[in-house]
Amino acid sequence: AYRCLSQRPEISYAPPVFNDAAEAALDLVSMYENVGDKMQPVARVSAAAGSDEQPDQQLPDNADDGGQRKAAAVSEPVCEDWRYQAKMVLRGLIGKGKESFDGTPNYVRLTEALKELRQA
Repeated sequence: AYRCLSQRPEISYAPPVFNDAAEAALDLVSMYENVGDKMQPVARVSAAAGSDEQPDQQLPDNADDGGQRKAAAVSEPVCEDWRYQAKMVLRGLIGKGKESFDGTPNYVRLTEALKELRQA
């Protein structure tokens, strides 16, 4: 929802659009915080001997490799750079709304969320 709202030109001058975008941005940041560091299983496979495949390919957990490849179960974060992504969302919206919305409650919430991310 945030990505759609953030592309609207009215975001920099129309309070309802900015407020909707701020709510969506804060929801997105919350999702990044809750899910970003969680580990997800990923199957990494090594190519079979004499194969043209690249080694260490990722396969979805339900992929059928026909017994041709060796799979090793590993885990990796859902979104390794979630802090960076969350900061960029907040910085972008803060920049778009600074001229018209500086000091409004939603603008303050955005800046406080960015401060919290910087301190973490």
